[in-house]
Amino acid sequence: MREELKKMNGSRITVTAEVGRFGTKKAYKGYSIETVCLIDLKDALGNNLCDHLWMVVGKQFKSLNLAVGDKLKFTARAKKYT
Repeated sequence: MREELKKMNGSRITVTAEVGRFGTKKAYKGYSIETVCLIDLKDALGNNLCDHLWMVVGKQFKSLNLAVGDKLKFTARAKKYT
């Protein structure tokens, strides 16, 4: 887990980020899942959280029709992942 995010494990935080690029990953049964790489992640006070973070594109992200370079602001719960 990223060091700054590790300190916030389990808490809800407001995050600003920029869309860096899109990709895919293999799911359990072999089909592809769309992913997005968020870059320059900062908290509500402007403190750096991490340089990048890959996330699955779910229904809410999909409905935004995001493009590379778009800026986002959202609330999320920081938690450990592998």
